[in-house]
Amino acid sequence: ISNRTLDVLGYIWNDNLCPSQFRELLRPDNPCIIINTDYLPGQEEVGFEGSKYYSEEALLVARLAEAVNQIYVDQHGNHLLPTILSPYSAQIGTIREYLQQNRELQDHCITIYQAQGREYPCVIISFARKNPYRWIGFLAEPELRAQTYVACSRPMAKLIILFSFSTFRGHRDYDILLDRCRDNALIIDADPNW
Repeated sequence: ISNRTLDVLGYIWNDNLCPSQFRELLRPDNPCIIINTDYLPGQEEVGFEGSKYYSEEALLVARLAEAVNQIYVDQHGNHLLPTILSPYSAQIGTIREYLQQNRELQDHCITIYQAQGREYPCVIISFARKNPYRWIGFLAEPELRAQTYVACSRPMAKLIILFSFSTFRGHRDYDILLDRCRDNALIIDADPNW
């Protein structure tokens, strides 16, 4: 995505509608954003059937999705609906709760598994894990590591990834992700006031 941006795909950015705290993140000339959630309060919790969710990250994802939806329109005036992905169904459910006022955005909130084989103009990925033990569950299992690749390969023009660096650093795939993106992405710490 480093050579493609939302404006190349025909989306028009309205800077005046962008919340000031998200302006740098959502500008069309920043196609890849990695947000470290270490500075958000709280940590992951266990939901239905053991699925993980992290409420503060889910809230930030919902706010980002709403902002993208408001500030980008195509040449026909249709608002961009970012696709929100997470490997955890409990995180998807939590994000959907925060998006109660926007049914269309709720419908674009799916698991990574459901996104396989599709591409989307803008993708926001919530990895949901944040704990002091650096456990990332099935995301560390060799046979399921493809979840990360699948998620990161879905966007056509803009990718926003959220995860706790302190939890994921030291896990091979996420170290590689950060190293490969270091020169081509905006890597930023989440502000608890967002």
